[in-house]
Amino acid sequence: MNKYFAFSSGGAYHFQGGGEWKIRADDDGHLSVEHDIFGAVTRFGPFQLAEDEAATLWDLIAGAAFEQRTSPPGPGMPEESLLGFALSAQESLLNVQLWTSEALQDVPILKLLDEIGALIEKYTGKKPELH
Repeated sequence: MNKYFAFSSGGAYHFQGGGEWKIRADDDGHLSVEHDIFGAVTRFGPFQLAEDEAATLWDLIAGAAFEQRTSPPGPGMPEESLLGFALSAQESLLNVQLWTSEALQDVPILKLLDEIGALIEKYTGKKPELH
């Protein structure tokens, strides 16, 4: 495996109880999903994405330009979740965090979140709240 992408919606212990969704995808099209609600973790997968699904996901990851997002997140609102993105390729690892309010104003990130949500729903049967 050369490359992988990981996402965390944060909020496992958020007072509204929607839980935290995590995914991990690699460039071979493998997808695994976790849902953590107050420490109770449900694991789904691994799944094999269809070729077009994997291509779309990786296109959206590229479009989000994580390598240009190295600054730490500013202060967030008290009820906001901190979204986490990690991208690993060869020797490098990028970790990017964005507050939900930042993500909602960022079209490439929103498109990526919508695709992640669609994949989670398709493969787990659960409709995630990611933003």
